Amino acid sequence: EPEMQVIGLNVHCAGEEPFVGTALFESMQQNGLIYGEMDIFHRHVDLSGNGKVLFSVANMMHPGTFEHADPAEFTTKGISFFMTLPCYGEAEQNFNLMLRTAQQIA
Repeated sequence: EPEMQVIGLNVHCAGEEPFVGTALFESMQQNGLIYGEMDIFHRHVDLSGNGKVLFSVANMMHPGTFEHADPAEFTTKGISFFMTLPCYGEAEQNFNLMLRTAQQIA
């Protein structure tokens, strides 16, 4: 069985102003990411949130989750996109989708 590997991309906010939950969460949802398991966002094969996870997005800052009572009060300096190998489907397609999504959100 092949050893599991992780590919990650970090998106750090520019300047001193952090990402604010309301805008960040809306952008992630508009880009097909769904808040779910482990209190992070996931991109599933199916945009409705069903099927295998292609990649996920975690908070770069401790504790790594997006758990919040009020999105307007949530802030972070950055987010981390990651996918595991081997993966479901075509790894190169999944990586390209993850990269495009990261670029859109950035």
